[in-house]
Amino acid sequence: MRLDPDSGAIEGEWLVLVHHSPGRLRVRASCFRDASDVADRVRGELGETQGVFGTVHAPLTGSLLIEYSPDAVDVESLLAAIVDTAGLDGIVDAKSMAKSRKAPAEHVVSGARWLDDLARELTGAGLYELIPVVLTATGIYSLVANPSQKGWLPRWDNALYWAYSVFRDGVREQEREGDVARVSGTVAFRPRPHA
Repeated sequence: MRLDPDSGAIEGEWLVLVHHSPGRLRVRASCFRDASDVADRVRGELGETQGVFGTVHAPLTGSLLIEYSPDAVDVESLLAAIVDTAGLDGIVDAKSMAKSRKAPAEHVVSGARWLDDLARELTGAGLYELIPVVLTATGIYSLVANPSQKGWLPRWDNALYWAYSVFRDGVREQEREGDVARVSGTVAFRPRPHA
């Protein structure tokens, strides 16, 4: 029975609060999936609660939609009734779980940083230096060995353009890092003259 929002891992059976607006409550739990006796028990319990108009079970997603009168019943008592009836470990908000997970792009960026650190450790140069060298060599080889520009090699002009582009972006990134260092006080700040 552990909840770790940073990794998105949920151990145990938790009720996930998917959406709530006054009068409508959508919750989800894995025990509500398919033809669930647990979902039927919860729907029966909520059907006897004064102020609840109806419940809709979506077996494919394992969610329950509860329509209720906010004047007659509060959402906390509904959630408590669902957790108690289903025998769940607690409640977790889906929005807070989604915010705490790393976005896929962050995984890609951290992987690229790891690869850059590995390249620096092995060669003394980072990816911003190595990739343009490889692309330049590919462009020259493509021009010499494949003058018809057919086959699996990229066109020589494309390879040279991308070599220049990656190198230019790398220089800009290093300049930005230098600007941050000057502003933070590690190096004396010298503003650049404006053209």
